[in-house]
Amino acid sequence: MIPFVILQLDKAYNLRFGMRTMLELKKEGLDVSKKFDPSIDNMLKVLWVMLRRENSALTIEMVADLVDDNANNLEEVFAKVAEAMEVAQDTGELKKGRNKKN
Repeated sequence: MIPFVILQLDKAYNLRFGMRTMLELKKEGLDVSKKFDPSIDNMLKVLWVMLRRENSALTIEMVADLVDDNANNLEEVFAKVAEAMEVAQDTGELKKGRNKKN
C-alpha cells in the first residue's frame, strides 16, 4: 500500500500520491511522470487532486482558500505535498534503511 502523509488544515487530511492521483493530474494537464516543476500552480494542483479523494466536490479555489485560512505557511503545506510524492516513490530498500536508523 502506498503510504499517506497527514496535512492539518481545517482538519487532518490524508495525502496520498498514487496511481489515481497521477491519472487525475494527467487529465488536468499535468504529467508528473516527466520532470516535475514545483511551481505554486503545480503544487496547488497536486494538493487539490490529493484532497479530492476525501471530498470530490472541492474546487481548486476551495483548496486555495483552505490553505489560506488554515495553514501556518505555504512552505509547510508544500513540504507535505512533496513528502507525499517522495514516500510514494520510496523503494523497499530505502524503507528498510530508514527503519534501521529510527
